Amino acid sequence: TNELNPLNIMSAIIESETNVVLTTTDPRDPTRRYIVRVASAIPDVFGNELPANTLIPVASFLVDVISSSNSWRYEHSGTDLGTNWANAAFSDAGWSNGPAPLDVFRATADRPEPHCRIELPIGDPVGTCLLSLSNAAGTAQISAAYFRTRFYFSGDAAHSVLSVQPIIVDDGAVCYLNGTELFRLGLPDGPVSYATLANRTVGIAMPEFRELAPRGLVQGENVLAVEVHQDSLLSADLTFGMTVKAFVPSVVEAPRLSSALSGGNITISWAPGVGRLQSATEIGGRWDDVPPSDPPNPHTEPATGALKFFRVVVP
Repeated sequence: TNELNPLNIMSAIIESETNVVLTTTDPRDPTRRYIVRVASAIPDVFGNELPANTLIPVASFLVDVISSSNSWRYEHSGTDLGTNWANAAFSDAGWSNGPAPLDVFRATADRPEPHCRIELPIGDPVGTCLLSLSNAAGTAQISAAYFRTRFYFSGDAAHSVLSVQPIIVDDGAVCYLNGTELFRLGLPDGPVSYATLANRTVGIAMPEFRELAPRGLVQGENVLAVEVHQDSLLSADLTFGMTVKAFVPSVVEAPRLSSALSGGNITISWAPGVGRLQSATEIGGRWDDVPPSDPPNPHTEPATGALKFFRVVVP
């Protein structure tokens, strides 16, 4: 229900043993937050009970957070950065920067220099060639590489769900949101340091999926940090890419766009910072997604060429 504009529920179906799918008589308004009110107590098969009058936010608007080709800052010089690097306040201004996926293969007899693939086995073109699996001096092999990116979120942080769709990692990784660990793949329990090795070997990095309670998520700027670990100091390759979406109760309000010209560039910004930016050469379309920049909002590009229109698309 929404206190001013309630929706009638036609049916409720349990899926995957834990998810309740509601069908309503009318579509929901994405600018409004809806809450299901439990009219009477609901027991489960284990004797637990959802009390009457419990209020449950409905989270099913899907919002893009980080695209598959999102730009990431990365550090893979073989330096142990400790733990502060994952915090939002940490400065990564001196790191390298490039679009995902990021990939590198160790030098071989046939190819004596480090190299990367043109595309991953799943078909995604490689965005950045890391071109190193040893430290800057070439005296030691790296055991971990660090990646950071920023995104803007203006939805209901407390009641949203983050969906990793997917992560591609070779061999293991631990993921932090604003310094708080979200999940780990292929790493042992307990504290993780630079020297920790993955406890699995990934031959071909394939997509892995996670849906997460958004621990550490805030309205405004967020920092996602990922530490990718090798299974061995002689590992032949390292691969990383990640796509993140969010299921949100509402998108708060329709975004409003603004623009500014400076130094031959146009900067497009919008608030709230949800949805994805699109452009077209005619107001009637065709509309195409604008490749994400760093940060994606605001977006800056040269103010040259043909007339162009911009819009933000939300669920």
